[in-house]
Amino acid sequence: MSSLVAKICPKLALRGSADSFSIISYNTLAEIYCQRNKATSYPWLESLGITWDVRKQQLEKQFREDLTADIVCLQEIQFNHFESFFQPLFSSMGFQGV
Repeated sequence: MSSLVAKICPKLALRGSADSFSIISYNTLAEIYCQRNKATSYPWLESLGITWDVRKQQLEKQFREDLTADIVCLQEIQFNHFESFFQPLFSSMGFQGV
């Protein structure tokens, strides 16, 4: 296995093979988009009481319990949420953010 693959995806390096791998793509629905377009695009969020604090707990539970992919691609990540939530979470699960 190349050192580049090991650097980019430590999980593959631990497995010892890069012959096959799995990728998941996940849209996290950034809080800033929810707030900006709440009334028109996501009116159900408020009616269900789904705040960022609630959603991040749900995301963490789902990622910790169900995530089996080697590579995770996340969309709609606010920078401050990446630093305070996603990066520490995925780092604790053996992933490295780029």
